[in-house]
Amino acid sequence: MEEKGTKRKNPLWPFFSHRSFYKSFIPGTFNPFYFHLFLNKKNPAVFKQNCGFSLIELLITLALISLITSASYFGFTQFNKYQNLNVTYENLKNALNEAKANSSAQVSRKCTNIQVLVGHQVRINTSTAPHSYNLEEVCQNLNLTESTYVIKKLNVLSGINLSGPSSPILFLVLTGNVRNPANISLTNGVQNKSISVNSNAIIQ
Repeated sequence: MEEKGTKRKNPLWPFFSHRSFYKSFIPGTFNPFYFHLFLNKKNPAVFKQNCGFSLIELLITLALISLITSASYFGFTQFNKYQNLNVTYENLKNALNEAKANSSAQVSRKCTNIQVLVGHQVRINTSTAPHSYNLEEVCQNLNLTESTYVIKKLNVLSGINLSGPSSPILFLVLTGNVRNPANISLTNGVQNKSISVNSNAIIQ
């Protein structure tokens, strides 16, 4: 038991008596270095030796960052190529369906009064880069001479190549059939897709 008149010591006194505690909380001069010393009761010389990174640690960190960045960039470029292929495939298929629908509805935008509508067609252009395709209207004169009018021209997305027939795929008004049925191939260098149009105007 404690003797009467003896002052009882605060059990936390060893912590608060440490000079690092007071140095870390001087108003306006908070120093985390001294606060760290207070918490860990380390010698400042030892702490200075342990802070920071070694050259090997920095090299390993930089190597890991470079590896992660390279993998992310490769994954992004592959995803971008795949998306471009899908978008071009859908756009080209929509153009073929539009030509088919315009022929079925006998939509004429360019034919003159002395011409009759033959149909609508899609022409694949692979002679120049980037590859492209045209949606065209075909009209016929009284002397049975056909004239072609470009309704719109669409370029494929970056990195996509087309291969298709040299003759345009024509959807005829009168019969509903296709002149020059063919297959169209699309590639991004890694993946491939294809669209087929048969003589009965079925697009797959």
